Amino acid sequence: MKTALKLGGIAGIVILISTYGTYFAYGDFSKITVDQLNSMETFGYLRYIIVLLAVYWGIKTVVKTAVALTFGALFMAGLQVVLVIAVIVGLMEYGYVQFWNPDFFDQYAKLAIQQLQNSGMTDAMIARAEEQMNALAWMRTPIITGLMYFIETFVVGVVGALLAAFFFRSKTKKAQA
Repeated sequence: MKTALKLGGIAGIVILISTYGTYFAYGDFSKITVDQLNSMETFGYLRYIIVLLAVYWGIKTVVKTAVALTFGALFMAGLQVVLVIAVIVGLMEYGYVQFWNPDFFDQYAKLAIQQLQNSGMTDAMIARAEEQMNALAWMRTPIITGLMYFIETFVVGVVGALLAAFFFRSKTKKAQA
């Protein structure tokens, strides 16, 4: 668990710094353009690379120190790292919407509609998209935002932990044979 806290904490802090660094770099969210939003979203995928690398290193650390290397032990090592990261990411996103930018969802909706208009959608299609956004208004809370990002990060990390555990387990089986 010590390794999970260390690696998960470091990865979580790197994600936090890169995310908030992006927000600072683009300035006031209410004034960004659709192209800037797309760029921010693309850069946001960096967090998943960080999650996967942290999981990999967490499992690799267990491989170096453990005596018995079962698939379950390797997977649990990755899962612990992911859990730490997912908590940090969930709290980060909660904090962003709750304290830093409470108008985020309105600003994001405005940009999404603008993007649809730029893509050449008809007024009827845009109206339908606005209706769908309004139907999901219950999700526009800081708690739901934090929970959704926690789940998203956790799912990506679980997949990474499964793949890394399988990789390291098959690698150690070959070395033992």
